[in-house]
Amino acid sequence: MPVNDIPFMMKLMMKNMRTRTCFIMLTLFFFNVSASAQTKTTTSPSDKLNNYISSLKNDDDLTAANWGFCLMDPATGAILAEYNKEKSLMPASGMKAITTLSALNILGADYKYTTTLEYDSTITSGILNGNLYIKGSGDPTLGSNRIKGNQRFDTLVNDWAVKLKNLGITIIKGNIIADANAFEDYSTPGSWNWDDIGQYYGAGPYGLNVYENAYTIYFSSTKTTSRVDSVFPAIEGLTVYNDTRVGAGSDAFIYGAPDSYYRYVVGGIPAGRKEYTVRGSMPDPPLFLATELKKALEKNGITR
Repeated sequence: MPVNDIPFMMKLMMKNMRTRTCFIMLTLFFFNVSASAQTKTTTSPSDKLNNYISSLKNDDDLTAANWGFCLMDPATGAILAEYNKEKSLMPASGMKAITTLSALNILGADYKYTTTLEYDSTITSGILNGNLYIKGSGDPTLGSNRIKGNQRFDTLVNDWAVKLKNLGITIIKGNIIADANAFEDYSTPGSWNWDDIGQYYGAGPYGLNVYENAYTIYFSSTKTTSRVDSVFPAIEGLTVYNDTRVGAGSDAFIYGAPDSYYRYVVGGIPAGRKEYTVRGSMPDPPLFLATELKKALEKNGITR
């Protein structure tokens, strides 16, 4: 196969921030080429890569951008090509690959998270004389509807309530406590961008996660106006301020801080739409899960 025909994939992930800073990550996958094939051209794969990096340096769209690139030999650690390799950059979604590899290496492929219901005190004549705890271990899939075989959060908490009822519990004297102590208290690092933390992909990790710590706002729009029709899951106390523009593209963003129940939606929504969706990060996932369990218990005849 001629070198000039070597397929390689380069993914350029850029995000324009309000500070006019761009962050770029480049991931390249190369295929082996036989020595005989290399004689058919004078441009080596290494030269092609360096030429492409040079073209990025001179790209007008990247004049004010911060970006870097480093390709290393995984066996020897030798640097094969680089640009700004020492610069500290926001890793963005590429960090997911490192997190996944780290988890597989440290926890193992067969590791399973556990989430347990626990109680203190005693159960007497159907009365739990203490608190009920939901003890998390950081499971990122708990209550997610995108995992095959998983129970969605509402089905899950109802199943928990039924099991507690089958134990003979009819009254809980104490509180329902979401125990998220498996992780540290602050789920959102101070370095995260304000543009990101209100979005679904900006949801922080908790010791007790649920439904991927996200929710969806459903909009409808006419030619000139938009409105919020519903939010799923419904989150008690959540207030959504709609400041979107109709016909100004499809770039609606949700702004809001962790633990704050005020959310501001700005940007554009297409005209003439029904059930146009924008996803955001939950203010307090552990509290949401405890509240949902409380509702399920009441539905199944268990009171507090």
